Amino acid sequence: MPKPTGPTNNSTKKLITELKKTKNKLYLDVARHLAMPSRKKKAISLAKISRIKGPVIVTSKVIGNETHKAVEIYAFSYSYGSRKAISKADGKAYTLMEMIENKKTGTLVC
Repeated sequence: MPKPTGPTNNSTKKLITELKKTKNKLYLDVARHLAMPSRKKKAISLAKISRIKGPVIVTSKVIGNETHKAVEIYAFSYSYGSRKAISKADGKAYTLMEMIENKKTGTLVC
């Protein structure tokens, strides 16, 4: 069985170390999810996110192209259609690094 190496992308490694430096319980959980293999990560749809109240933290990719609710999302990555739909609904799409800089919290969706 091959030895797990963790993420190989340098920006992902940097993000994980920044999250671990905060020692915030939520941020440590986000770092743990980011360190998982990409084959185990699931894309999250905007339909699922729009059912959650308050800011949402997604450790994988946000997909979908329709939402009617203005939501504040902090995610690892976005599809083109989801970013367009979020801005059309007057929502905000942020990266996880912006979440660390602004010291934001929210509901973790994996």
